[in-house]
Amino acid sequence: MKLHVTMPDLTETIVSFDELLQKKPYTVLYFYPKDKTSGCTIQANEYTELYDAFAQKDTQIIGVSKDPHKSHCGFISKESISFPLISDTEQLLHNDDRFGVWVEKSMYGRKYMGTVRSAFLLSESWEVLKDWRNVKARWNAKVVLDYITWL
Repeated sequence: MKLHVTMPDLTETIVSFDELLQKKPYTVLYFYPKDKTSGCTIQANEYTELYDAFAQKDTQIIGVSKDPHKSHCGFISKESISFPLISDTEQLLHNDDRFGVWVEKSMYGRKYMGTVRSAFLLSESWEVLKDWRNVKARWNAKVVLDYITWL
C-alpha cells in the first residue's frame, strides 16, 4: 500500500506502509479527525512533547488523517510537529481491517461518516500489539508512552 506522507521538513514522500514501519521496532500510529482543530492540536502537541521519550523506547510516531499534504504542511509548520503525518485521503488505512476507524458517527441527531480518534501500537510486521479506541485527545500520548514503558 503506497501512502502519501508529509514529513516534518514539509516535503511529501510516497512510501509503502511496510517501509514506514521498518524504521523502528515499534510504531505508534494514531488517527485523528482533522488538522488544526482544537482536540487534534492538543493531541499532536502532546505527542510532540513526548517525542524524545518515545524515541528512547525505539518507537516512532505517525499521525493519520484524511487531510491532504498541503493541510498537513500548515499543521506541522504552525504546531512544530516533529513526526510524519499520513494523508489518507482515500481512507485506505482508516478502513483497513486492523484499524477500522472510519465509522458512522452522530452529532445532534445527524449521522455522518468520520474518524474515531484512536491509537495503535504496531510491530514492524504490522501486528497490532495494543489499541486505544475512541480516546480523548488530552493524555492519549502519555497513556501510550506509559504502556510502552512497561513492555
